[in-house]
Parts: sequence; structure tokens; C-alpha cells
Amino acid sequence: MIQDLIAAIQGLGGNLASYSGGVEGLSSISGQTFADALQDLYGMSDVQGAEPLTAEMFPGIDRSQIEALSGRTYSPLIQTKGQSFLNDMLAAYRKGGARAAGGFAGSGQQQRFGQNIKDVYGKQMSDVLSAVGTSKAKAATSIQDTIDSYKDMALSMRYGI
Repeated sequence: MIQDLIAAIQGLGGNLASYSGGVEGLSSISGQTFADALQDLYGMSDVQGAEPLTAEMFPGIDRSQIEALSGRTYSPLIQTKGQSFLNDMLAAYRKGGARAAGGFAGSGQQQRFGQNIKDVYGKQMSDVLSAVGTSKAKAATSIQDTIDSYKDMALSMRYGI
């Protein structure tokens, strides 16, 4: 996901062909850098009458888009949800575990009860992690859409569309 974004940036050519700033550096790419790279990519300086691309046409990649890709953004959510689920699980285990332990010795009720609690916790955390993954994928798509829109704009300027 992140490697694809870096490759898309590098694919614009110009000074961006050797981009190595990682995801954190994306917000530092200026509009003029995008304009220059796209102008080179589409050979616009060689085209008579083609309007030059300007920095104002390419406002850059928004910091919030980049932060949405970061694991640090989601750490508090994961910790909060995990702790909440863990507290609920422990309360249920204390309450139900004592009842399960009251069954016949060796019946395995307490073990099954404990496993059920773990399964529920695992499912809840899996749902949280899945939501985080979905959010990160949307952020990556948003950045890719921004890059694609820059390319579309440059192409339309190049061909006067």
C-alpha cells in the first residue's frame, strides 16, 4: 500500500523519480515540484502553446491524509478498545468462571468457558483491527486519487482538453 504510493510519486519523474522521503515526507512535496515533474513527464515544455503548469494547480498532499496512514493514529483506539474488551472479558470470566468451576471435576466446563471468552475477545479485537485496516486503505486510496487527479489535470492541459 505505502510502497505503491511511493512508486506512484516516483513514476511522476523529474525530481520525484528519486523520491525517498517515505510516507512522512509526502506532505513536504511542493506544488511546484509536482508541476515540474508532470511538465517533464508529459513533455509539455516541448509543446507550442501549452500552458505551463503552476504550483497553485497542485496544492500538495494533505497532512491529514498522511496521518491516516500512520499506525500512531490508530494506537489510542486499539489500546482503548483492547482495554475495554479485556475488562469486560475479565469481568465475565470472574462471574461465569466461578459457575463453570462449580461443575463436575474434570468436566472441562471451566476450560470451555475460558476458551469462549478468548474467542469473543479475539473476534472483537479482530473487528477493531479490520476497521483500522479499512481506514488505512481509504487513506491510501485518497492519496492515490490525489496523484491521479494531478496527472489528469496535466494531461488535460497538455492536450487542451
